[in-house]
Amino acid sequence: MLLCGLINKLKNEGVSAYFCQATDVCINSTTAVMRGLIYLLIDSRPSLLSHLQKRYNRAGRQLFENVNAWVAVRKIFLDILNNPTLLTPYLVVNTLDKYQTGRSKLLDLITFRSAGSQAK
Repeated sequence: MLLCGLINKLKNEGVSAYFCQATDVCINSTTAVMRGLIYLLIDSRPSLLSHLQKRYNRAGRQLFENVNAWVAVRKIFLDILNNPTLLTPYLVVNTLDKYQTGRSKLLDLITFRSAGSQAK
């Protein structure tokens, strides 16, 4: 609850948060976390939609559902973070310990991006 209160206070400062839940397989995968973060970033900065739209126009809904979904959302996410107009985004992923599927891929991405990105 403390984290929820902190996030609500900092929402106007560019903080976006995603909460995993072990009991819901729809939101506790690495791909789901990335989809959620992409949605939050685009929702707060609609100009970033072009990064998603160009890939969605080619692949359609399959972009998020097939076996290559992780690769697709990872590329979209990295494109968004590399956008020169993006101010420093603060992304919070809570309860990562609630799931195991693909968690190491997400942690590797976070480690990789934190080294050379303005995203925190």
